[in-house]
Amino acid sequence: MLAEPSEGVLGAEGAALHDLLASGRPAGSASSNAVDGLAPPPALATFGEKPEARGVGMRWSNAPLSVQLRSPLRPLQTLTRLSQTAAPPLPDPHPAAAQPAPPPLPPASAERVALFDLDLTLLDVNTGRLWVEKEFRDGKVPFMIYALAVYWFAKYAAGLGIDAGEVAREAMALYGGQMEAAMVTEVEAFWAAACEARVRPGARAALAAHRAAGERCVLCTASWQHVAACAVRSLALDGAICSVIHVGPDGRFTGGVSDAYGEGKLQRTAEWAAREGVDLRNCTFYTDSFSDATLLAAVGTPVAVNPDAKLAALAAKRGWRAEDWGAAPVGEAKQRYSACSALFFLR
Repeated sequence: MLAEPSEGVLGAEGAALHDLLASGRPAGSASSNAVDGLAPPPALATFGEKPEARGVGMRWSNAPLSVQLRSPLRPLQTLTRLSQTAAPPLPDPHPAAAQPAPPPLPPASAERVALFDLDLTLLDVNTGRLWVEKEFRDGKVPFMIYALAVYWFAKYAAGLGIDAGEVAREAMALYGGQMEAAMVTEVEAFWAAACEARVRPGARAALAAHRAAGERCVLCTASWQHVAACAVRSLALDGAICSVIHVGPDGRFTGGVSDAYGEGKLQRTAEWAAREGVDLRNCTFYTDSFSDATLLAAVGTPVAVNPDAKLAALAAKRGWRAEDWGAAPVGEAKQRYSACSALFFLR
């Protein structure tokens, strides 16, 4: 038994500790493992066995604390283990290599750029229609495809819109597997014979004005890349945004196409502007077609050139500038397809 030291020797706190050691429970407790009906605190653990976690607590010993203190082990551990704070995780000895950040896009500048549609804007003809007519005459396009193309062009001319993806898939189905080099040669001859002389007088004047102002002049067309390349060379343009026919590593057409019609043109133009660091709000866009309404709304200076009926109405409603660039001085300008010409497949 422990000797009974006086309170004067231990003091009030020492006497209370002595009572705790002697009884194994706090004064006034009903038992050694309950206080006022509550479960004992989870701070003490039994010596000689590993504590088992119960929530955040430890196993409570029924043995008197004075018995536990007789253990030759380190008794103060029972009084000082107050929590089970987890040790901080060790650093990864093999950290993953940091991935380099992608190069930032060039910031948008105050540079002004003039964007020009091709068919029925810079030119007074639709190159797609002329191409289909040539291919039909050469026996490369069956009659049903030709008739369907005429219908598509009639809808386009009326500003009614077409499914550009469907048109592109139908057209490219005819050329899948053919060599691109042969197409380039054929398109260059076609451009020289049917398109080069069809530039509107107003188009040349607009190009000259923008160049005099130090602005880039960029083609922005739904025509595919081979026709666009001919237009860029012929008109000395500074680049092109256009539809792209996919070519495989063997130099043959795969049958795939990324079109730049309607919403596709807006997407391709936005991508080009991001690469070039150009703000579309500093751009002027010239077009004849209602299908380009979304891009017209995105640029700072939209201009309707010899517009179709729906674009003319939209331009008047929104206060957009409208211009008549006239017809090419060579021969008679090709007229837009009407419903009757679409029905009877007439030129």
